[in-house]
Amino acid sequence: MVRIDRDQERDCIMRTARDTGEGMKVLIVDDEYLIRQGLETSIAWPSFGFDSVSTAEDGMEALALIELSPPDLILTDVRMPFMTGLE
Repeated sequence: MVRIDRDQERDCIMRTARDTGEGMKVLIVDDEYLIRQGLETSIAWPSFGFDSVSTAEDGMEALALIELSPPDLILTDVRMPFMTGLE
């Protein structure tokens, strides 16, 4: 098993973003406002190659955002109203 440390992982992500010529997009999906805001603001997304952070409060809203502009990473709650994070 090969193990890499956080700096190596971050360097790999940054190289990927540079190679594509654009930053990556992340979508945070959770029905709880404080969770969405906490994830959006407490992580230094640009340091990991993300230049766009979007949020949705349920699966239906997330699906609409995904169809509009597919993200590179989705962080989702599993239990939400209308549509789960797994659907």
